[in-house]
Amino acid sequence: MRTHDQAERPSLGHPLLKSLPEHLKKTGLPSISVEFLERRLFFAYPRTLWLKIGIDPEASGEVGIRHSLDFSRLGKTLNSWLKRNPAIRTLVFDLRGVRIFDAQGLLSLYDSAVLPKTKFILCENEIDEILRAKTSVPPEKLFSSESILLSHLRDVPPQRLCQVLLPKSLELHTLDQALKEQASDLKLRRADAISLDMSNVTTMSFRAHSMISPVIHSLAHSHGILATIQNPRPRIINDMVNHGTLRPMRSYIIQTPHEWRSLPNETTLPKGVTPMRLFGEEELERLQKFGNTQLRAFLTHYVEWFASVSDLSHKPANFKIMENSFVSLLKIVHELTQNVTAHSQGGLGYFLAELDPLPKGGLSLYIGDTGVGLAAGIESRYNIKVKSDLAAVKLAFSLIDKFDKRKRDEILDAPVGGRGLEDVRQMLRELSGTLSIRSGRAMATYDPRKRKMYTELFPDLYNVQGTHIHINIPSHWKVLP
Repeated sequence: MRTHDQAERPSLGHPLLKSLPEHLKKTGLPSISVEFLERRLFFAYPRTLWLKIGIDPEASGEVGIRHSLDFSRLGKTLNSWLKRNPAIRTLVFDLRGVRIFDAQGLLSLYDSAVLPKTKFILCENEIDEILRAKTSVPPEKLFSSESILLSHLRDVPPQRLCQVLLPKSLELHTLDQALKEQASDLKLRRADAISLDMSNVTTMSFRAHSMISPVIHSLAHSHGILATIQNPRPRIINDMVNHGTLRPMRSYIIQTPHEWRSLPNETTLPKGVTPMRLFGEEELERLQKFGNTQLRAFLTHYVEWFASVSDLSHKPANFKIMENSFVSLLKIVHELTQNVTAHSQGGLGYFLAELDPLPKGGLSLYIGDTGVGLAAGIESRYNIKVKSDLAAVKLAFSLIDKFDKRKRDEILDAPVGGRGLEDVRQMLRELSGTLSIRSGRAMATYDPRKRKMYTELFPDLYNVQGTHIHINIPSHWKVLP
């Protein structure tokens, strides 16, 4: 679901409509009517159920199926589902393509569907004229253009915004704390969009940049809401554009200038920043080639830094050893992007990189997804019951010991899964790097140089869909060379 300038079908998997087809079946509607409606029930942002009742005149039998619909019964069925699903705040009855003599029955559906109270009719040509002239439907509830209606729905007033004032120093933990304190499920149930107010923000860390888009995606899917970014300072805007912070989720963002979510200008882009990119299984090979190119550019521009990481002085004879460190980085990116596509099960993948050569900086990598999460991903590939997000992040690096629990691929007749993150851990040990893995509400941090499996555990974070991995390979010098 990458564009939201049109209503989208439940078949695309929006979780807020997941239970609707089954509900229609359980309430006794004829199966042929349920199948007809499934093809015409859409989700639109924010929180909108959209019924497109028009048909293809040449489609066999569809006119007869529409004529056989019991609109009063259908209205009551929708009411009973909406009562259980208060996240849907708006109904749209799309009468485009409906003939005049069908309009009266469909108006009875409009009248009988009383939940939610906010309802609109989308119509055109003669039906538009008739409804405006002869019915009790208020004129402000009638639209003749889908784009205008969607624009109206997305023009969220201030009272429908969940306001989150972000802190001066925006780090991963301060972003998480602000969301926990100001964007509870209760507050989000009352909102159509979340407002991330950056008026106080003076600095943003790499990890904060990496999580803005996944957070927005997660909130959109969990609550059916959109997001707006308010009041960032010019330097923060420039930093967000350079990191591609908003670009992956630009279609979820409203009331925000387009240039904040545009592609960065390559001629002015800092040498050490690779803007965030989206990927899925079909784009995996292209992303890995892109990652290779970007890391090669880092090596060329920051050769002294790579020499330091490789415990070398900057001499041409040592370039081969630096190349080994570079190859290890490529393998890390390859392994983690492979894991993302294997475990996300259709979720979006994200890649972001930055090299800050200063003493307290280093090479930072983010590879994540907004898929089913680590617990479900492990259970899909191993005969293991994972009880919680915390159990999943604690288990991530011990899957090497669970080879006997791997499920078998029926087509390949071979076990699925592999060494998990074990290879990544070995490479990070050589590079003195650390890794954090976050899924749902939990995160664990690993330092492969230490005996303890994980050095920090965070069991109660703000819930973000999917799995998110952050790697840091620190600069080795204490002062600038």
